[in-house]
Amino acid sequence: MSNLEEKVLKTINKFSLLSKGDRVVVGFSGGADSTALLHILHKLKHQLDIELMAVHVNHGIRITAVEDESFCIDFCRKRGIEIITFREDILKISKEKRLSLEEAGRLVRYKIFNKVLRNKGFNKIATAHHLNDNVETFLLRLFKGTSLRGLSSIRPKLRNIIRPLIECRKEEIISYLKENDIKFVSDETNYDLSYERNYIRNVIIPSINARFPAFESKLDQLIRDIWKLKRFIDGVSSKVFRSCVKREENGLVVDLGKLKKSGKFVEEEVIARCLKIMGVRTNRKIIEAITSENKLTGNKKLLEFKSHEVVREYEMLRISKKEECFLEPKTFIVSGVKVTSYFGVEVEIKEEKISDETLERIKGESKEGIMWLNLGNIAEILIRPRRDGDTIDLGFGEKKLKDILIDEKVTFSSRRRVAVVEINKKVAGVFYGKIRVADDFLLRKGNQKICRIRF
Repeated sequence: MSNLEEKVLKTINKFSLLSKGDRVVVGFSGGADSTALLHILHKLKHQLDIELMAVHVNHGIRITAVEDESFCIDFCRKRGIEIITFREDILKISKEKRLSLEEAGRLVRYKIFNKVLRNKGFNKIATAHHLNDNVETFLLRLFKGTSLRGLSSIRPKLRNIIRPLIECRKEEIISYLKENDIKFVSDETNYDLSYERNYIRNVIIPSINARFPAFESKLDQLIRDIWKLKRFIDGVSSKVFRSCVKREENGLVVDLGKLKKSGKFVEEEVIARCLKIMGVRTNRKIIEAITSENKLTGNKKLLEFKSHEVVREYEMLRISKKEECFLEPKTFIVSGVKVTSYFGVEVEIKEEKISDETLERIKGESKEGIMWLNLGNIAEILIRPRRDGDTIDLGFGEKKLKDILIDEKVTFSSRRRVAVVEINKKVAGVFYGKIRVADDFLLRKGNQKICRIRF
């Protein structure tokens, strides 16, 4: 077994990258790194007791891409390795999604890897990232701005993605291929300095190495220290997460009172984790926009994304998917009265003699979400969502519904579910968990036409 093969095996064992029976999809471009990775894993597959499949993605950017694809197919055929190839228009995808070619390529590759994983019943993805890639990634993120989490760069294992070459240097990989007479393809775009990573690889790093020859090995050690620190931070933040975050049907709710006791750094880590769980891409600006709100009173929408929103509701932070809280309007007739409702309600209209006993029963039913109204000669009722500027006369002058909801400390998300009963273009009643009825529509003793609405 060669030095590089031993090194890869040591990395696999150190970071528990593979287990017996694993079925591994190997990202195979045909370049030096992925060729070495596939060759080594194929050589060790019986010792590791794993199954392999290569996946090649033709990005369609270079004229020679078809030749690379043919090389990969031939390489695998000679060794009896199953391979699946895909062709994608990365240039078109990068323009549509407004991503760099590198970002678009990575997005498409992992999407394809995971698709193959599901369809073929495999459970892990192996990529050929090595030590030099990690140094480049560290510098690229440092120059462009990142967090401590970002500086951990490329980790040996991330969920079902493994990097067996992560402790190997590029020169070791090239030497291994030459010593074993293993051919590979070269990507001419690796020398195109318009790509940020290529500029760092071909200009920045050589300049630093000329003055500080041990630079890459020292930076590699720093990255390893960051991995250890991140594991410690993840342990602490996971404990805090479990104590102050609850899952709801439509998202996550964070107890800010508890979270803020853990300190600013852990607070930001927990918020970042929540956003990640909800599928929201994060950056420093987004995290700071949420955690910079130190007040625990009142309701406020902190951030709004295409499909999600982040809202502070007093001592709670709610991260949820956007939803419509009411239905398409339905119109129906009840006892000759036209009723149009945006909510699922039960409506009963009848003539009834109101007594003291009835009034007491009404008080009890209001706690169960049942509203009683004196209709008089009204022929139409509208039950709709709240609108800006809605007011209600409770017998001592008009009051804004917004002010009532603030006084009652109704949460931001609950306010979207507020139902307003409108009669003759006036707010006759409002339901927000509690019942409030306008003075003109209150039931009083005697015979009258009443409306009973169950929310």
